[in-house]
Amino acid sequence: MSPVTAVLVVLIAGAYVAAWSTGSNGLLGPLGFTSDLSRPWSVLTFPFACAGTGREFFGILCSVLWLSFVGTWAERALGRFHLLAWFFGTAVAAAFLAYLVALATGVPASLYTAWIPVAALTGLWAGHNPSQRVLFMFVINIEAKWLALISGLVVMFAHGTGLPILGIAVALPVLVAWFAGKGAFVRSSREVVSGRGQKAQSAKEFDEFIEKVRGKEKEREERDRLRRLLEGTPSDGSSDPED
Repeated sequence: MSPVTAVLVVLIAGAYVAAWSTGSNGLLGPLGFTSDLSRPWSVLTFPFACAGTGREFFGILCSVLWLSFVGTWAERALGRFHLLAWFFGTAVAAAFLAYLVALATGVPASLYTAWIPVAALTGLWAGHNPSQRVLFMFVINIEAKWLALISGLVVMFAHGTGLPILGIAVALPVLVAWFAGKGAFVRSSREVVSGRGQKAQSAKEFDEFIEKVRGKEKEREERDRLRRLLEGTPSDGSSDPED
């Protein structure tokens, strides 16, 4: 597991343990997002919010296990900054969309847990590797594109209870991430990795070229040295005194 991904996993798991140990809806209050915008910081913190109930344990476990995979992929393929940008950027986007839905319908909206950014990272990874096969729930062999679809549906149904438009809205970042992974908006991670590989290969080839040049230069210097030695050595009998 890569470093930044490990920090996110620890924060999510740690927040659940803290909420579970304190009870009374745990960290939903201070960290969870609500459409009244009473806690502006919650657009960034709601992925770490949870009630801390025993029923949440399996969902939190699945989210951190899956984040350890897709987060590590994103961090290695795109870099730490891009991982954090996608994780928190999709959280902010979902919060904004939830606010717009609440504004339009008059129904309060709330967001919590890390499923939205984790599903978005899944869409990003699957867009880049649609045919890659993984073990869903460690049992079912499934292609990445279908796993991204399942992730999007989980987000939609989890947040759209009683207000389907809200579920559809907050699932949109997953769709956007899918197209981004396919290179529709930004340079794909395949190109990034390929570019890094080409730079490394070019640097290696340049070093080999320099070594060859230095080797040839040494050979030329050695030939010149031998030639000067031979030119400075008298021929046989040339040093004998005249009779």
